[in-house]
Amino acid sequence: MKEYFSKPDISEEVLKQVFNDEKFEGLTIPPKCHFLLGGKTVEYINRKSLSKIFTVKPEFTNPINILQGGILVAFMDDTIGPLSYAIAKAPIVTTALNINYVRSVGENQKVLVIAEAITVSPINIFFEAKAFDEKGKLVASMTSQNLILKRNKN
Repeated sequence: MKEYFSKPDISEEVLKQVFNDEKFEGLTIPPKCHFLLGGKTVEYINRKSLSKIFTVKPEFTNPINILQGGILVAFMDDTIGPLSYAIAKAPIVTTALNINYVRSVGENQKVLVIAEAITVSPINIFFEAKAFDEKGKLVASMTSQNLILKRNKN
């Protein structure tokens, strides 16, 4: 796990690889929240998994100075999002998610999120995402169901 934190940022390469198709014309790629969250892509296994590193900014913390749970969900969703588009080759939306929190992460610490596609059907993709701290300890796990809005016939 710890080796991920020293990997280079490959965000631009992955964005070009995943979204280099006219099917995505008119969409805001990457979405504006991507820049707010500040994640960097450190690994992409074609249409199977995506890994990103996020830093816990002070504005992402709650009153006890740990990462707010909703922001952690956003980190995980921001990791699943590009992977879901890569698999579906079409716009998608999250229809359900379930998260289990295990431990907290403090201000300025880094969080690794690894998202994997578990099941792909013609209309849904099911994902599992796990978040880890810099020591490689599990912070949270999440499952997500995503609806494919339209699928191009290739």
